[in-house]
Amino acid sequence: MIVCGDAAGQVKPISGGGIYTGAVCAKIAGKVAAEAALEGDSSVFRLSVYDKEWRKVLEKELNIGMKAHNFAAKLADPQWNNLLNSLDNPQLLRLIEEYGDMDHPSILLKKFLNPLNSRHMAGLLKSFVKSVFLSQ
Repeated sequence: MIVCGDAAGQVKPISGGGIYTGAVCAKIAGKVAAEAALEGDSSVFRLSVYDKEWRKVLEKELNIGMKAHNFAAKLADPQWNNLLNSLDNPQLLRLIEEYGDMDHPSILLKKFLNPLNSRHMAGLLKSFVKSVFLSQ
């Protein structure tokens, strides 16, 4: 048996969305199932290829999303206000508009961490530190 989508826990941790992840995993599941059927091998070992393949494609993004979810879950309203207010920066907003992708959050994260963008990140970093360490 191959399970994908919400039933397999392949849900984006930040939004709870699963259409994109479900579609990606369903495509991989269909390919693995078809190949297994053509080979006449539906063993656990043969079907475990599905698990390896979907993880290659989605696991990094889901892990990043889970870390962001866990961080966000700990913030109180004043901490959220500080963090969101720090985003009121034209350069940061431009980065978000250009590189923000709800299915691939690591793209924007890489742009935020790029040293060329560091001077624009000062307010966000300050707010992040206050949210995590000083507003407890």
